[in-house]
Formats: sequence, structure tokens, C-alpha cells
Amino acid sequence: MKRSRVFILLVCVLMLAVNSFAYATDDADWSQSNTDGFGDTNNSRTESLATFDNSLYAGTWNTNTGAEVWSTPDGTTWSQANTDGFGDASNAVTESLATFGSSFYAGTYNANTGTEIWSTPDGTTWSQVNTDGFGDASNSETGSLATFGSSFYAGTYNANTGTEVWSTPDGTTWSQANTDGFGDANNLATYSLATFGSSLYAGTWNSSTGTEVWSTPDGTTWSQANTDGFGDANNTITNSLATFSNYLYAGTYNSNTGTEVWRIEGETQPDTPQPSTPQTTATELPYTGSEDTTASTAPLGISLLVLTGLMLLAIGLYMKTRRV
Repeated sequence: MKRSRVFILLVCVLMLAVNSFAYATDDADWSQSNTDGFGDTNNSRTESLATFDNSLYAGTWNTNTGAEVWSTPDGTTWSQANTDGFGDASNAVTESLATFGSSFYAGTYNANTGTEIWSTPDGTTWSQVNTDGFGDASNSETGSLATFGSSFYAGTYNANTGTEVWSTPDGTTWSQANTDGFGDANNLATYSLATFGSSLYAGTWNSSTGTEVWSTPDGTTWSQANTDGFGDANNTITNSLATFSNYLYAGTYNSNTGTEVWRIEGETQPDTPQPSTPQTTATELPYTGSEDTTASTAPLGISLLVLTGLMLLAIGLYMKTRRV
């Protein structure tokens, strides 16, 4: 009887050790890095995130005093990097953030006079670099920003004539790079832009026939790269585009059966030198190699010590029963 009690104790100790080890190696521990709303409850959403000059930037949705941009050099200490709404409360949302050349860009939602694009060379001093709405107030939103080749591209929301894609070689001189709505006014917005292989890809919002993905090899000549809605008109938006392992991935909005992720394989390309300036979009953030790994490794080390001690205790108890 004594041996059976000790054996049961031994099993319990082992189960506790295994559970302790499994819990300690779980790396899904999240911690909040800002104060709620960055101190203002009207900042109801973080609409965009991107890195620039060794800092992380967050663009907010604020329909009260205007969109805000906040930055942190360490991931936890935040400070506001712009004036509310860039001086205009109608700039209600910082829809997109991206780097081009040596400057950082923010695209806004402005239902009054049209979307605005603001640029900063240092993260705090901002200037507008486009005309309101690119000359059309119906271009109310810049939903995506991306670099392709030596030019910078902006995709708009336009509920009147369809989405427009604008490009600039220098950050200030803009020209339209597509036909309105890619020839279909139901393509209301370009919510994603990404470079894949030697082409630029644009994902649209089309609630009529389904989302469309368009590509261009030269920045001006476009062709549709998918079937409407990927064969399902309920796939209304391509919210995100990203490259991974020689594939281009497209993430959709589908309120009927749920989101879908589609991919297309690219041609194998030889390695080419990467640009020295990091280029980011709202949907893809580069790894900077700066995160602190202390928090994740310390519990693991402690757990191993505890596990070793419990195992030695269990062995000692078992050997003791053997001698009884």
C-alpha cells in the first residue's frame, strides 16, 4: 500500500512537471504597449502601422479632432508625431503609412475635400505633398501606399468614378497611373498594393462582381490577374497582399462564408541586391531584429530548473520505496 501511494505521488509530480514545462514554453503572451486610445477615447482604431527611422508608427481613426500619428522608439514609450488631423479635423483617419526614399508618408481619409498625403523627413515635421483628393474630392481615401521600381504609388477610394492609382517619382509630382476603376466604376477602392517579381499588384473593392487584382510590369499598363472575386462574388475586397516563398498571397473580405486566402506562384528569380531604404506598407512590416527576447527565455530557463528538481525528487521517492 505504501508503495502504491508513493507511485501515485510520483505520477502526480511528473504530470505537474510536464504541465509546468508546457506552460513556460508557451510564447503567446501578449502585453499592451500603449495607454487606451493613446489617452483619447476618440482614437477608436489603429488603422495603420509601419516602421521608419528605427521607430514604430501608428495611425489612428479619430472622427472628433482628426487622425493622429503616434511613434515609439522602444515599443512602449509613445509620443504624438503630428498635429490632430494634420491641422484639419476632416482628416479623420490615417489610412496608410509607408516609406519612400528617405521620407515617411501618411495617407488620410477626408470626406470633405478629398484624401491628403503628408510626408516627413524626420518623423515630426510634416508637409502635404499632393493636392486635395488628387484634384477630385471624390478620392476621399488613400487606402494603400507602396513602392515599385523608382516610383511611389497611392491607391484611392472613389465611390463616383472608381478607384484611382497615382504615382510619383519624387514624392511630390503625381500623375494617374490607371484608368478610373480599372475600367469598371464598381472597383471603388484599391486597398492593397504589393510588388511581386517584376510587377506591381493592386487589390480592389468590388461589391458587384467581386474583388479584382490588377498587375502592371511598367507602372502604367495594367491587366487583370484574377477572375472576379476568385470565382465568388462574395469575395468583395482584397484587403491585403503579401509575398512569401515565391508566392503572392491575397487575403479577401467575404461576409458570406468567411475570408479566403489565395496565392499565385511567381517565376524563380535570381537573387538581386535589396534597396538600402526599408519600404513598408500597412499590411507588411519588416522584422528589425530589435525585440527583447529576455521575457520569453527567462521563464523557460526557470521552468527547466523546476522540472529538473521535480524529476530528481520523483526519482528519490521511487528509490526510497524500492528499499522499503
